Amino acid sequence: MSVSDLKNGLPLAEHWLPLAGVRLAAAENEVERSAFGYVLKVQTTMKAILLNDPENGEKLVRAKQLLSQSRYTWGDLFEMEELCVELARDDMLAMIRPADIDLSLDMSEGDGVASAQEAAKQPAGAPAVSRAALRAAVLLGQQRFFRALRRERALDRLRFRLGRFTLALLLLGACYYWLSVGRTDSSLAVAAIFGILGAYASILQRIQDVGNKTSGNGQSGASVAMLMDGSWSLYLALASGVLFGILGFWLFAAGLGAAFLSSGLAPQFGPHEPSSDVLPYLLRGVDYGKMAVWAFFFGFAERFIPDLLTQLAKSGSANDDAGSGSAKAGR
Repeated sequence: MSVSDLKNGLPLAEHWLPLAGVRLAAAENEVERSAFGYVLKVQTTMKAILLNDPENGEKLVRAKQLLSQSRYTWGDLFEMEELCVELARDDMLAMIRPADIDLSLDMSEGDGVASAQEAAKQPAGAPAVSRAALRAAVLLGQQRFFRALRRERALDRLRFRLGRFTLALLLLGACYYWLSVGRTDSSLAVAAIFGILGAYASILQRIQDVGNKTSGNGQSGASVAMLMDGSWSLYLALASGVLFGILGFWLFAAGLGAAFLSSGLAPQFGPHEPSSDVLPYLLRGVDYGKMAVWAFFFGFAERFIPDLLTQLAKSGSANDDAGSGSAKAGR
């Protein structure tokens, strides 16, 4: 490509036009995939308005042009919804009013009493819904919809990143399990793997709770942004699932599980001789299953192991105090 061609701009335009077409197709695919019901509602409303409005005009021509399209971008969809408000007759405004937005609450500065007083001051032939309030309500609904869409997209990216990190940890744990040369190593690998899974399930539940809360209070942008910026703490929570799973294994191996569990619920370990120098390991297949369930729980309830260790330390110090008190009394 020569310098004169670049100055003319023709090859450059030919280079960028396919790229713009790809971006337009991607935007249309996104709308078709995530807002099919939204598109159908706006199309139906526009058709009803055009059937009852025989007049011609620039806005009406643009509305017919948009309605004839088979696919839409977000800009086209929002423009057609705004044209519905502009072209509708006064008696049709209530039909296109957003069902999830209360105009008296969202658009008015005062309370319900003030809104009722303003409604009483309107002339007898005035429409039940003002066009200005409906226009503002439609814009607010578009903002809420687009904000919710961005929130879900951000949460999906966060779930995907955490899923990749979890998969990497699981692959490391699986390699350690298959390359283990002793029963102790395989037992530790099982505890670590299911501790990771428990931590991952806990984080997914936490992310879902954040999404549900922010969708109702209108603070989705700030809440999700803080969650994305603090995602390293979620990675540390996944790594802590490994730690808590392994720590739970040694807690059961040391016999401390009897402090809060019956013998039938805790996994059994070998060897049975306390004087043996062999590291503890899970005895049977059923013990592997019990350890997997408890490791998942230890990873899921991330405060359980620290609280349990605190409780064991307090009970141990209480027993020591009671023993020293009885010894003094015997003297």
